[in-house]
Amino acid sequence: MKQEAQWRFIRAVLDRWQSQTDHVILGGDFNSSLRPRSGYLPNSAVHAADARTLRFVEQLSLCMSAPSSATWSSYEGAKESILDFFLSKSIQSGGPCLHSTLASDSPDPRHDHRVVSAAVAHGIPPSS
Repeated sequence: MKQEAQWRFIRAVLDRWQSQTDHVILGGDFNSSLRPRSGYLPNSAVHAADARTLRFVEQLSLCMSAPSSATWSSYEGAKESILDFFLSKSIQSGGPCLHSTLASDSPDPRHDHRVVSAAVAHGIPPSS
């Protein structure tokens, strides 16, 4: 299953780097959502993917930083979801290291997802 492989990779990144850094930040199109979706039937298979993502985020103690508006909408606009977001882990403080996560339209009309950006939290001390 592709999603399981993705989470094995993420776990490997955390296992490899968290002892050598204060923060780990991952971002992208996770093809699942940790926020409510719009336009999907209750028995849609996407909800199982969302549940698996939530389980991994909780197991790995990750913080999600996501925009409040949809990052993907179906062509006809009947469905929309927040599929693009950041996951982070602050090894020292345990708190979130990102804020002000926003979604904006891509300048390239071929993109079917919006651009997501976030700011690094002020006051995070640099790694020693």
